[in-house]
Amino acid sequence: MGKVRPSALLQRAKGQRNDATSKPSVPVMGCVALTLLLLGAILFLRKSSASPSAASTASSESQSSRKQLSETDAGKPEEIGKKLPKVLLKTSLGDIVVELYADDCPKTVENFLTHSKNKYYKGIIFHRVIRGFMIQGGDPTGTGRGGESIWGGSFEDEVRPHLQHEPFTLSMANAGPDSNGSQFFITTVATPHLNGHHTVFGSVIKGKDVVQAIENVATDSSDRPRTPVTILDVIVDPDTCC
Repeated sequence: MGKVRPSALLQRAKGQRNDATSKPSVPVMGCVALTLLLLGAILFLRKSSASPSAASTASSESQSSRKQLSETDAGKPEEIGKKLPKVLLKTSLGDIVVELYADDCPKTVENFLTHSKNKYYKGIIFHRVIRGFMIQGGDPTGTGRGGESIWGGSFEDEVRPHLQHEPFTLSMANAGPDSNGSQFFITTVATPHLNGHHTVFGSVIKGKDVVQAIENVATDSSDRPRTPVTILDVIVDPDTCC
């Protein structure tokens, strides 16, 4: 067999490449088509299956948000429609309205409210006044040594850690632990040294200027006002005060 010349070999190679390029085999075309078909099907299925999941998530988030909003709007049961009892002290220097913490100090508030309804405090003076500290009253004898509870004698403390002696708090005067009677005082400044020793059972919500006016009256060496400051009347839950 004769040798194949380089020019003939090159021409033959070109011919083989052209044939391979122009006439791909059927199996190769079938594989390509099948691959494209499978890829298209997978993408379609992924897209279709993703939509319900996203919708479900959005629905769940929406329901969760509505639930949280509902729970937030509802608030705590004890805070809805809460109305604390109020008492108006009509003094010779003006009116003072106090709000009472009946839930925290039920016995102390009952004692104060009952005395107020029975006009126990009517005509009583503020017998002890200390500027930069407090004003004290509630003793029918006006001496600081009298007064009793509605049950007779004294009753126990209702000290609550979250109720502090802040400015304009209403608290019970006492002669020691569990010796509450009828005397009370209203602070004019923060008095943290009294926390844990006296029952805070209310606060001034109107007439703070009156409290300050009483605080600033002239007093003698026993902290007794030189000109008496008197509680002229006591009104429980006055309709016009707040």
